[in-house]
Amino acid sequence: MSWLNLLTPSAAVIAIFLGLALVVQSFRHGRAIRRLEQQIAAAGLAAYDPTLDRLKVLSGLSEDARAGSRVRGLMTRRNAIVAAVVIGVLVAAGVAWALMRGSGSSVPGKTASTGTTTHHVTTQTRPATTSTSATSTTSACANATPIGNPTTVTVSLYNGSGVSGAAGKVISPKLSAIGYAIGTVANAPSGISGAALSQIEYVSRSDLDAACSVATVLGVPATQVAPLTLLPAAQAGPSQVVVLIGKDIASG
Repeated sequence: MSWLNLLTPSAAVIAIFLGLALVVQSFRHGRAIRRLEQQIAAAGLAAYDPTLDRLKVLSGLSEDARAGSRVRGLMTRRNAIVAAVVIGVLVAAGVAWALMRGSGSSVPGKTASTGTTTHHVTTQTRPATTSTSATSTTSACANATPIGNPTTVTVSLYNGSGVSGAAGKVISPKLSAIGYAIGTVANAPSGISGAALSQIEYVSRSDLDAACSVATVLGVPATQVAPLTLLPAAQAGPSQVVVLIGKDIASG
């Protein structure tokens, strides 16, 4: 509707100027005709005697004058009608333009408001879930007992960082130096690659102390210690702890 919004005010301005020009032109023509009639009447009465023939002529002129007066009256009424029509069209166009502008601006406002409200609700819901998960994992490691003999704990390493050698060349030597036994060393299953954060997972509840100890050695926060989800427990073999290596510890 942009073309109509541009055309309507332009047509209104043009109609105003045309109406004013029509009124001014009609007024000027009326004055010129009246001055001409006065001059002819004054010259005729001064140059001839009022004979019978002159009276007849004057009578004919009088009839012509009355006819001319009627014609001028018709022209005046016609001009008035034309002016009224122009003004009516102008008013109708202005009202239609205002209504269209009002109806066009109300709908987007409602849509924008609805979209903002929905987004706000979604944003509030997600942090609440994260906060609950963080609290539970922190309290689990807070009650854990450090492992006294790391040689009794087998740890499997799965590289999900996308950094080559992060499992076998970086994390495995670090745990072996402390005494942890190393189980499977491989890339993360299910095509996991480019993980930003590492995950320390325990196979059974009794392995929680070992998982928290491994997290401390690797510098992984306790909030990233959780039950085993990376692979089925049957595939963990003799390992008590499974480490998904992310980019946060891939470089040591």
